[in-house]
Amino acid sequence: MKVLNTGVIDNSNGGQITMTEVHATANNVQEVQTPGNDNPAPAESPIYFEKSKRSKADLLRILYPMYKLGFFTDQLGNPLPEKEAFQALTDFFHINIKVPTKNLGETRKVDNDSEANHRIFKELQEKLEEYLNNA
Repeated sequence: MKVLNTGVIDNSNGGQITMTEVHATANNVQEVQTPGNDNPAPAESPIYFEKSKRSKADLLRILYPMYKLGFFTDQLGNPLPEKEAFQALTDFFHINIKVPTKNLGETRKVDNDSEANHRIFKELQEKLEEYLNNA
């Protein structure tokens, strides 16, 4: 067996694994972990979602396609399960978006193919064009 990596990594729960050894044989990769929390917890995100000016549905209309396109991964570049990705985004934005498909499903029932489901993308496009034209 060969040690491929050792070091400190964060886990998805905000803690840290103080030592990770990855052992490999020709057809087998095995991860051996030694848990520990020697380092302080990460600082709380300073970013808050502005819910008085924007809807949570608009935030999800942006984030969910980004998730489906693979924009969010773990530290090793692996795809995240939807639940983990949106738990992290919930913590980051200080807003409950743990079950994005439920929230998006509600908008589809009420506003299917309406202007409301596409308005945020038009606004984003306008802001991007504004930036590009002033660069």
